[in-house]
Amino acid sequence: MIEIFVPGEPIAQPRQNFRIMWPAAAKAPKGAGYFEWMKKNAYVTAYHVAHAVDLWKEEIRMAAGFKMRDYGPFSGPIKATLTFGMPLRKSNKRKVNLCDWHKIKPDLDNLEKAVLDALSGVVYEDDKQVCWVTKGKFVVGDSSPCGLFAQFEKIDSVFERPLDEIKYVTQTGHELF
Repeated sequence: MIEIFVPGEPIAQPRQNFRIMWPAAAKAPKGAGYFEWMKKNAYVTAYHVAHAVDLWKEEIRMAAGFKMRDYGPFSGPIKATLTFGMPLRKSNKRKVNLCDWHKIKPDLDNLEKAVLDALSGVVYEDDKQVCWVTKGKFVVGDSSPCGLFAQFEKIDSVFERPLDEIKYVTQTGHELF
C-alpha cells in the first residue's frame, strides 16, 4: 500500500471541449444546400484548453512518483481511498463549521477523475484497474493544510473486500454467498 499527500487546493477535471471543423479550402454554400454540405464536409474534434488542473495533476504525479520510485506501476485490481481537504471560502467563514462536509463545487466525481487520470502509468498501469474507490471531501480550517490524501493498494481477490457490507443477490432473490 502507498499513501501520498499532495498539498494545495484540489482542482476538478473540466469537461471535454469540442468544436465543429471543416476544410479550410472549402467554402460553404449559402441557403438550402448548407446543411447537406455540412453533413459531408464538417467533422467534430476535441481540443484541450490549458487549465490549472494540468499543474495539479503534475503535482500529484510527482508526489506519487516519489513514493513509487522503487516499485513501478501496480498490475491487477487496485483499491483507492481519496480524501480531499478543501479550503474554507472567505464568503463561507460564518456559514460552515470546520471539518464539515464540503457540499459545494467542485463535484467529487470530477475531483476523483483528475486524480485517477494523473496516476495512470505511475501508481497503476491504467485507471481502469481501479475497482474499489472510497472518496470524500470536507472543509479544512486555516490551521490544517488543504490537499489530497490518497491511499492505493493492490487487491488480490474479491473476497478481500468487506463482505458484510455487500450482499450479492440474484434476480430471483437468492443470495450468492
